[in-house]
Amino acid sequence: MDTLPEMIMYIGTYGDGIDNTIHLLKWNPTNASLKTIASIKGVKNPSFLSLNQQRNMLYAISEVEEGKVISFSVEEESSLLKQISRNKQAKNKEHSPGGARQQGNDFFKRSNDKQEKQGWKDLSQFLWEDLQSESNWEQSEKRSSDVDGERIGDIQIDHYEEKERLSKQPKNEQNKNLINQTSHQLCGNGPCYVMVDELDCYLFSINYGDGSLSVFTLLSDNTIGPLSDSVIYKTGSRPHAIVQIPQTSKFVVTDLGLNRIYLYSFYDGQLRLLYDLELDSFVGPRHLTVSTTFRKIYIANELKSTVTVLRYNEAITHLETVQEMNTLPPNLWELEVEERKKLASKGQDLQQENSFRPITNYGADIHLASKKAFLYVSNRGHNSISVFRVQEYGYLSYVGNVSTNGAWPRNFAICPNDQHLFIANEQTNNIVVMKINDDGIPEHIGMEYFISSPACVKVYEIEG
Repeated sequence: MDTLPEMIMYIGTYGDGIDNTIHLLKWNPTNASLKTIASIKGVKNPSFLSLNQQRNMLYAISEVEEGKVISFSVEEESSLLKQISRNKQAKNKEHSPGGARQQGNDFFKRSNDKQEKQGWKDLSQFLWEDLQSESNWEQSEKRSSDVDGERIGDIQIDHYEEKERLSKQPKNEQNKNLINQTSHQLCGNGPCYVMVDELDCYLFSINYGDGSLSVFTLLSDNTIGPLSDSVIYKTGSRPHAIVQIPQTSKFVVTDLGLNRIYLYSFYDGQLRLLYDLELDSFVGPRHLTVSTTFRKIYIANELKSTVTVLRYNEAITHLETVQEMNTLPPNLWELEVEERKKLASKGQDLQQENSFRPITNYGADIHLASKKAFLYVSNRGHNSISVFRVQEYGYLSYVGNVSTNGAWPRNFAICPNDQHLFIANEQTNNIVVMKINDDGIPEHIGMEYFISSPACVKVYEIEG
């Protein structure tokens, strides 16, 4: 039996700048063990992470009101991190409506004033309140105090003085601390998603807080350079994720607030809207994944607990909805009633059956296990992973739901070899490891790892 390769795991969490908020773990599938390699302080709420294609640079967003994008170099042999650049994202200012014009179905405006469009109507009040209560960046700002400068280990660092001091130290001494700091004022607060294009030339940040998208140039050393483009969406927008359609220059953005999907072309650092698809009201598109084999886009809907399947044409200029599937068990109501009956039979005081309410659930993350032809979605509230089989032409059939052995599975990752699944249960502070069987059903192996408020998991095979 061949030995399965070891994996490096990067975990982003919610926490203050003085906490260990980014963790590096090593997964050994042979003996089913996780161990910590390193933990990093100095970043507040790094709730989403992304590595470049070369895997020598890790990028983290800081999900706070004045959001930041931070880069770390990854040491080739140990996979340890060194923070080398930090870009600050300031709050957006109001743009003058003068000169606004409408072109077809384009309803966005750019911060560089190349285009200004008419917006959609605002969301209803109840959805706005729901989104406010769900906004972790806003809640975390209330419970966390700001940190002056950046705290690396136990050392409080003033950025400008430290940069000058480090430049005079030997290289091996510089490696222990912040070695090169850059900062830029950018449009966007409450960032929630970050990704790098396939050529390692640009970094994309989705800013949920004020409804914007930022594009940064990556310099030759892969550090974060100047702003290349920025899109500011209209009132009520809550963009949540951006994904590149593999081996193309096309990108797809989900807008949870306005229930829309945007298809862009990207050339020379600039985004151009190709297609704007409106979904059903209040579905709340959140995360997404793409199958180029079937020309399908799968979207996890936060507010409706469904998966929407989109089809794009060969030229990748048009989107259409072709399927929608529930992520919760079809007999959920009956199962809940039966469970309560069992508890009542044991003498527990429960409400009458007619007063039962369906479980409150919010869809979260979504991934394909392409080698096994299965799709997985995490459910916060029901606290489960939904399993779908990818059928002919990319359509889905429901297989079942598996418990996450924890609460609020905000994010999860699948090993590159599709053998294991790693779930970040934010509210129960644990990473749960599950084996993916040949039938696609994840199976608990009794392995979990405790980390405070995990929000993002990235897993990569150790090469060599």
